[in-house]
Amino acid sequence: MRTPSQRPTPSRRRRGAASVEMALTMIVFVPVFLYALFLDDLQRHSMDVQEAVVSTLWDFTGQDYSGTSTESIAARVQSPARLTYCDHEAGLDSFDPSTPECQEGRTDHHETVAVAGHVCWMHRGGEQITCEGPQRDVGALPEATYALYGDEHQRLGGMFVCRARAGVANYLLPEGFLQEFSRGTRLAKKNFKDVENGNVHKNAPEAGEDDTYYLATQYAALLTDSWALTSGDAVRPGTQQGPYYARVRTVFEYYPTFEPYRSVAELLQARFVQQQLLRPRAGDSLTAPHLAYSPVGTQRGSRSAEPTTQVVQEGRPTSYFSTPWRDWERDGHAKTYEARGAYYLGCQSPERC
Repeated sequence: MRTPSQRPTPSRRRRGAASVEMALTMIVFVPVFLYALFLDDLQRHSMDVQEAVVSTLWDFTGQDYSGTSTESIAARVQSPARLTYCDHEAGLDSFDPSTPECQEGRTDHHETVAVAGHVCWMHRGGEQITCEGPQRDVGALPEATYALYGDEHQRLGGMFVCRARAGVANYLLPEGFLQEFSRGTRLAKKNFKDVENGNVHKNAPEAGEDDTYYLATQYAALLTDSWALTSGDAVRPGTQQGPYYARVRTVFEYYPTFEPYRSVAELLQARFVQQQLLRPRAGDSLTAPHLAYSPVGTQRGSRSAEPTTQVVQEGRPTSYFSTPWRDWERDGHAKTYEARGAYYLGCQSPERC
């Protein structure tokens, strides 16, 4: 029998209750904390995969679609992209397969990047950056002139699609917790535990579907313009050769009404010459396209940046705009050009992007 002095005081009872509550709370808090770390890794890895796909697609904007090469543009872009993102992120660029993060047998990036979940392309359902195309039927019009133009100048262009999918392995979460109460229910997929001895690159392809957290497949597509040309060469008045002239001539001569126009134009020109209203000049024809083009310069804010070309009239050169640069009051084309960033994805301030 306790004496009054031995009975628990109110403060002792409160401390005992707090200890019990703390113990019960930790049963829930510890797993929740671990799962929060794992979800953070999943989210970061998903964004890394998305970055890899979008960045790879951006590289298609710098390719040359005007040639007749049989080399696959998709394969040309895909190869360096895989080297860059072989370590799953752009933090350590890997343009050379002999670099440590890409060298066979090295798993440094797995040991230092992730806290709980380790991402890898080598899982059975995973896929490194894969680009396919071009799909030339995308956006095609059921019109003969369009088809002829595409066959002549758009052999390498069309829609390109890139995709990637990665898997994440669990190296932290316990597969079960308080099994005597959970009746064997798995709280997480297989825990591979030891990164170094387990070798991530060996575990990944051997892991089953039930042992891997697969991230959503990321897709991105790009449709190349049939007028897309890498070269920005200027076309002087009177020029009748080169890729720009060839495209204009194709549109001009392949149109169904060109032949009726040719006969009328040749007859009209002959009569003008006969009546001495027109002086014949070598290479001058009403049935041939006339083209002048000047690309925008690199010095913004100066007249050298304006796309102008010189045409000799009455013995003196006259400056004309060869694009709709000043086609209306607000200078829409000029403002669009000036608003474009000079950095990656149009970002004018790299440190803020």
